[in-house]
Amino acid sequence: MSLDNTSITFDVEYLIKYPDLMLSIFGLVTNLIHLFVLSLKVSTIPNFIFLTLICGTDLLTLVTSGINQIWAVLTYIEHKNCIGYMNHVDVGFKFLSVWSQYISASAAPWITVLMAVTVVRNKKISWHGARRYAIFTLVASTLYSSIWILNSIIIFQYLPYAPCSADSHLQHYLEDNDNWLTKSMNLFICIDIISELLWNFGCLRLFLMFLVKKCKKKYSENGTVLLLLSFVVPNILSIVVGHFFTKGDENPTQEALIIPYGITSLLRVSGTCCRPFLILWKCKDYQLVVDSIFDISGGIGSRGNQYPDLMLSIFGLVTNLIHLFVLSLKVSTIPHFIFLTSICGVDLLHLVTSGINQVWAVLAYIEHKNCIGYMNHVDIGFKFLNLWSHWFSATAAHWITVVMAVIVIRNKEISWHGARRYAIFLLFASALYCSIWILNSIIIFQYLPYAPCSADNHMQHYFAENDNWLTKSMNLLAYIELILGLLWYFGCLVLLLMFLVKKCKKKYSENGTVLLLLSFLVPNILNGVAHAILTNGEDYATQEALLIPNGIASLMRVSGTCCRPFLILWKCKDYQLVVDSIFDISGGVGSRRNQYPDLMLSIFGFVTNLIHLFVLSLKVSTIPNFVFLTFICATDLFQLVTSGIVQVWAVLTYIEHKNCIGYMNHVDAGFKFLRVWSQYFSLTAAPWITVIMAVTVIRNKKISWHGARRYAVFTLVASTLYSLIWILNAIILFQYLPYAPCSADSHFHHYMAENDNWVTNSTILMAVIEFLLEFSWNLGCLVLLLMFIVKKCKKKYSENGTGLLLLSFIVPNILSVVGYRLFTKGDDYAT
Repeated sequence: MSLDNTSITFDVEYLIKYPDLMLSIFGLVTNLIHLFVLSLKVSTIPNFIFLTLICGTDLLTLVTSGINQIWAVLTYIEHKNCIGYMNHVDVGFKFLSVWSQYISASAAPWITVLMAVTVVRNKKISWHGARRYAIFTLVASTLYSSIWILNSIIIFQYLPYAPCSADSHLQHYLEDNDNWLTKSMNLFICIDIISELLWNFGCLRLFLMFLVKKCKKKYSENGTVLLLLSFVVPNILSIVVGHFFTKGDENPTQEALIIPYGITSLLRVSGTCCRPFLILWKCKDYQLVVDSIFDISGGIGSRGNQYPDLMLSIFGLVTNLIHLFVLSLKVSTIPHFIFLTSICGVDLLHLVTSGINQVWAVLAYIEHKNCIGYMNHVDIGFKFLNLWSHWFSATAAHWITVVMAVIVIRNKEISWHGARRYAIFLLFASALYCSIWILNSIIIFQYLPYAPCSADNHMQHYFAENDNWLTKSMNLLAYIELILGLLWYFGCLVLLLMFLVKKCKKKYSENGTVLLLLSFLVPNILNGVAHAILTNGEDYATQEALLIPNGIASLMRVSGTCCRPFLILWKCKDYQLVVDSIFDISGGVGSRRNQYPDLMLSIFGFVTNLIHLFVLSLKVSTIPNFVFLTFICATDLFQLVTSGIVQVWAVLTYIEHKNCIGYMNHVDAGFKFLRVWSQYFSLTAAPWITVIMAVTVIRNKKISWHGARRYAVFTLVASTLYSLIWILNAIILFQYLPYAPCSADSHFHHYMAENDNWVTNSTILMAVIEFLLEFSWNLGCLVLLLMFIVKKCKKKYSENGTGLLLLSFIVPNILSVVGYRLFTKGDDYAT
């Protein structure tokens, strides 16, 4: 049964898959880094064996979950929704997926329990003993999961072949038959229940032992309790959700299991994402390994620029791949898209080689193998290849942009074949030029002494001491490059001057050609200035002197490649039309254009705040102000999660043309109340915690850690209580309103205007309290900012950034009020 006309159940289930997929990707990256850290000391620290196996099973979960969610999202986008399986291949993959999830779900929790027991016993376990326990648990889990899946496959042979069927054939077979297959399945279910009860009982006992004072220290050394909680909490929530949606039915239908399975998967993936951070927070051995890796105090030329370069390369790779996909949709019909596709292609080449370079440099730096020049013959080959790709991408993209600009200025439509001819010629010419340059460099290299990791500047000495055809050819190529560079700069200057002419302005803005030119021109100029300053204008600077200029040049070029897709989206109308046709973002109920940037910022903010929370967690137990900052960060994360889910839901409903003002049904109403509560809570707690923090800074008295925690917890509890009372009042009021899904009739405002009872009076009272609180907060902020201006307070603020924190709340508040007043024209009961 193909489910093109799905119920809300399937919409909710697919809504869950988006955060599941994002968390799977995030967790895959963090767990790979986690595995790398563990691998450095797994041969010497026994507990690292347990942690490595847990990480391995988590990675297995994340990979299968990620593939599952991608497949589900793709089928959902193509309106090929399907309960069950689509064909025999899909059946095989689903069995493989379930098998891998069973292994990870059974092995990792039991390994954690074993690890906890070894910690509680307070006896050092040998490395071989730890390996023996871990291998036994892994083999037992694999064997158990294999027997379970084999039994399921045998039962599947007795079921009718029914792709995309919601008829629950398995449930009917188990109910209607009493044979060795059903008995074996029931036996496995009993074993599963007993195993789950034993595991939960073991966890409970371990938690009770944790509460005993003498065990506290042993646990905190390895973070075992937090690891146990990372399994227990998702398990309990999964059971609660399962019972809630299936209403305790022993053999629920496939449709009834859709949302529970989705939520269970999301909870498990969330646990796998948390575990590396929990271990880093509590495990001292792990912290020491990480400290030894990221000892970044010093280094040759300081390789600090490698990190932002690498992050920008990853970001640019993703955005340029999306950019290439958009261009590919209309590259066969729009001539200018051929140029843009060529530029995007060479940018991707540059990003890939730059990313590999930075990863290699960071790994070499971590292992304290810093090296000027090359490490061995393989490294030489890669460096020549990398240099060729950089030269090729820099040359081709620059000249393609100039040709594109000339065509726009001439105001003559170019044919598709003409555009392709120009693009291919420029790509071929650039490739040939760069190949000649690199070939000449390789020949010269043969005449230099083989000196790995040498800073003796052999190349510079060879040029200074020799005058032969090799040095002459290299000088000739340098002159050609200089002439081409001057021609390009002169061409750009002429084109930019023509842009200033009024009649040319429109032609440029249609394709964003000027911004494209600037995306090459600005990094080039900055590179030239940085190079001249840092090398003191020397023609043959030493290798060490070139380290920082080359690093800055790479960072600037990568920044340019990251910006180009956004510049084209901003100015190129043809590109905007293609994007509109994909996402249909022009119009809709209340115009939903703001959902897209809101969603992207929520995802970005979620990732940055998770990193922020991790950094704070490292010293939150010792620095009092970090208690305040941790609470603020946690409330921000809470708001970002709810905001992200809301925007995903809004975008999905908009894509399916199910725009709705208000709520769609009772479930949607409940979620909206939950979302409003979370926003009220975060908007109340975080600003007041910041004010308290500012007051403690101004008083210039050191606050104790326990005092900071007391203030923060009190503010958090008060905010929670206030928000709950507000939402409870709103829910009661909702009961008096008519049930009107997707209605724009403003029932709430009419009820408030027409009635005078305890419900309306309490709502007005809450509004007055909110106004007074808001007024008090703004007055307090004004006083604090005035004190900040006073010279004696300036130093105290700058130490903790409290003034900027206050402004990060005040500025959005003021802009929100102005925007609200502007669009509602001051109406108290706006529609």
